Amino acid sequence: MFKDLTKKQEDIIKISLNLISQKGVKGLTIRNIAEKNGTVESAIYRHFRNKDEILHAIIDILRKNSLPATYTEDKDTLSQIEATLNSHFKTFSTFPSIVSVLFCDSLFTNNEELLSKVKEVTNEGLFSITKIIKTGQEKSEIREDIDANHLAIIVSGSFRMFLKKWKISNYGFDLISEGDKFSQSIKKLLMPIKTDK
Repeated sequence: MFKDLTKKQEDIIKISLNLISQKGVKGLTIRNIAEKNGTVESAIYRHFRNKDEILHAIIDILRKNSLPATYTEDKDTLSQIEATLNSHFKTFSTFPSIVSVLFCDSLFTNNEELLSKVKEVTNEGLFSITKIIKTGQEKSEIREDIDANHLAIIVSGSFRMFLKKWKISNYGFDLISEGDKFSQSIKKLLMPIKTDK
């Protein structure tokens, strides 16, 4: 989960995620991180230059954990989509406050670099789903009566709305088990339409 981070950086990220969860993104300050860590601000600056660098690291965690460990392209395409969605649910369930980072548009309005990074992660996810859907349509595993790009937007948009519902409910339901049911519904939505001959 925390590849390429030192133990101290990992601790700071965990504290940062807890702060976001408790106080929202506005509560994420170097002062608050130092206070929660029982240290001084300068000790935090030894590991991250600023709050933005911490947010970059959080977005990187999401990016690096976006594909399931068992992901293989030889699976049927509906199973690939299911595995991808369920992997996301596992990541968000482990770190619910990452949802707050992704949905906090105001956080990125004055920071082009962070905004660009979030767009990049979003576009990568959309591209990945689109690619799977196109392959599935070519193999007749996914319905062909709707454009692959549109289906990818439907899947991605529904996923984001599902996460938002979870966040609004104050994380009031089991994201992994409910997420699995959601993934099954998405699979049904994508299945080829049977026609009577």
